[in-house]
Amino acid sequence: MDNFMGKLKKAADQAADMVGDAYDAGKLKLKVETETKELKKAYAELGKLYYEKAKDTELPDDVKDIVATVTDKLKVLDELKAQIEKAKED
Repeated sequence: MDNFMGKLKKAADQAADMVGDAYDAGKLKLKVETETKELKKAYAELGKLYYEKAKDTELPDDVKDIVATVTDKLKVLDELKAQIEKAKED
């Protein structure tokens, strides 16, 4: 009977270790996701700042193309938002 109880305790301890490891891994994954979101936010802020400073300056062609694309997309978004407001009024 003692042998059975010993095996049962050992199995319970192993299961608890596995749960603890899974919990720790889950916490780490959450931290990775949080850091990734913060990094993306920082990249976006950097991009906006760079865009505002770069849009009226002489730039290399590859950067100029990206700035032009951003400018075009901002215009499209403004037009779409205006259409939405107009649709709300109708």
